[in-house]
Amino acid sequence: FIKHYQQAFSNLAPTIAKELITKMETLNIANEEDILSSDIFKRFEGIPLIDPYKAYQILDDHWLGIAIDLEIIQTEGFAAVKQVDPNMVLKKKNNKEEEIQQGWKGHVIPFELVQKIKFKKLEVFFVCKCYCFKQKFYVV
Repeated sequence: FIKHYQQAFSNLAPTIAKELITKMETLNIANEEDILSSDIFKRFEGIPLIDPYKAYQILDDHWLGIAIDLEIIQTEGFAAVKQVDPNMVLKKKNNKEEEIQQGWKGHVIPFELVQKIKFKKLEVFFVCKCYCFKQKFYVV
């Protein structure tokens, strides 16, 4: 069972990358959920212990956000991925609600995701630097 499952899903990430990332500027957004869901159902053939509809539900739960991001990229271009927007929030001031800027947010990619990926690399770098400093290996 486990081997069959691993074989069926071993190339899922590259398939999704091929479908969504490499084709993001040209794919037909309306058809893409059907393409990915068909792929998921095919992968579950012969795996009776897992309900493929639960996997489809996960895709469906996230599809609207994915589709919106793809539409932004297709209409505004790839530069939209690197763009940041003001994070506007409502605050009460003198019994009035005012919209004020409170930091920045990613236009397409959330800052939290960027931080999780990029800061993880920095964390490893600093841990190595601190270790080298303790050991008197002054690497800069």
